[in-house]
Amino acid sequence: MRVAKMYRCSVDLPSLKTLDLDRVSFHDMENLMRLISGCPVLENLTVSDVETRAGLTIGGYFKPLSKLIKANIHSLVVPLRAVSNVQFLIIYEIGKIIHDEKIKDFPVFGNLTELNLSWTFRDTHDWDEVVKMLYNCPKLQTLKIVKGIDSTTGEDWKYPYYVPECVSSHLTTCNIADFEAVNADVQFAKYILQNARLLQVLSIIHYPEPFEPQVMKDLFSCSRISPAFIRESQGKWLGGFAKCVGLCSVFVAELWGVLEGLRCVRRLGFSNVEVNIDSTLVVQVMKERRVTSSQGYALAKQIWKLLDSDWVIEISHTYREAN
Repeated sequence: MRVAKMYRCSVDLPSLKTLDLDRVSFHDMENLMRLISGCPVLENLTVSDVETRAGLTIGGYFKPLSKLIKANIHSLVVPLRAVSNVQFLIIYEIGKIIHDEKIKDFPVFGNLTELNLSWTFRDTHDWDEVVKMLYNCPKLQTLKIVKGIDSTTGEDWKYPYYVPECVSSHLTTCNIADFEAVNADVQFAKYILQNARLLQVLSIIHYPEPFEPQVMKDLFSCSRISPAFIRESQGKWLGGFAKCVGLCSVFVAELWGVLEGLRCVRRLGFSNVEVNIDSTLVVQVMKERRVTSSQGYALAKQIWKLLDSDWVIEISHTYREAN
């Protein structure tokens, strides 16, 4: 669809909460900005395969959409400042954004809790740029990265002197797809393991298969700062544990956390325990005593056996923020 130049006209969509733009061509950037700015209560924005004749810097002149919760954008069609209030952000073709010579600053995403970054064919992947972005996402809890099979990874990545606030204080999940057996990728994974105090899951999808044994050995032997922890009824810390579970799914990693946690409180001698889990699937497995696939079945059986021991256990789902 083509949108002609809008002379002396405005857009007024005061109740629109979801806007999905796909295969749309605007006469210029100003027209796109008029459309978006005419949606004052917009909560969900998706921009895919949208063209404009003029570009815009990452800072741009556009004010943030104050009600926006989730944004899914491709390349730099929409200025990032416009979506800087979101809680969930997906950016495709991020390589084209961070290597654009016109970009001079990256906005602060003060509310962002989940960030998905995707590189595309023949993009250059640079972990330095990822870390710079993390500095501007102080509350980030979940980081998901898809490097792109044919992207190029910079080899000269040096361990940063400083750690972003989100990594040290909030990050619980880090997923890296198309991970390669190169020094930069391994060093970044270690950087997360050694600095993310609240990290629960580091998920790595390796390309190409199989995973080199030495890379696995390096990651498994890496020191970690993120133990699981146990608290008493008043919130006092009683103890904790950390366990290397290797390369596995998020579901299996969650099961390992439950199993090791139950074993730990059992050793501490408690007879009345409350288990708070942020995975609804794991809560379901524990309560219904049923696993729909073979994945994690052996761990689930060990958990069920512990649940049948002589003690009282209350199982509940709790969001990460309350954990």
